Amino acid sequence: MFEHCSLSRLILAQNRKIFAEQDAERAMVFLLLSENDEVRIAACQALAVMAESMLSRETIRNNGLFSFEKREKKIICLYSDGILTLVQMMQKDNPRLREFATLAMSNLTQSNPNNIRYRFERKTLDELIDF
Repeated sequence: MFEHCSLSRLILAQNRKIFAEQDAERAMVFLLLSENDEVRIAACQALAVMAESMLSRETIRNNGLFSFEKREKKIICLYSDGILTLVQMMQKDNPRLREFATLAMSNLTQSNPNNIRYRFERKTLDELIDF
């Protein structure tokens, strides 16, 4: 049984490494911008698993992305990063979305002073307290 657990952990670590090499964290953050809650929930679940890896915790914070949205005949450029977007997901009405966004945020900040400092500097902790 011990050998099975060790093998499972090794496979999981290899999968996380492959995700990181393929820039999967950035893709999941991009999917958080979807208007479909089921897509956002799946992205939060994936980010929660990826954030179990210290490397992914740093990557999710550091990989911001730009997206473009058409509003009233204008193209608006939006900047998003994983942490700020997850904070926004934690404030949505959908309880499943809030649950998995909270899990992802918990994993992102666990034993990671850089991510905690990042949240503090951007006052996202205040937003959560008000929530």
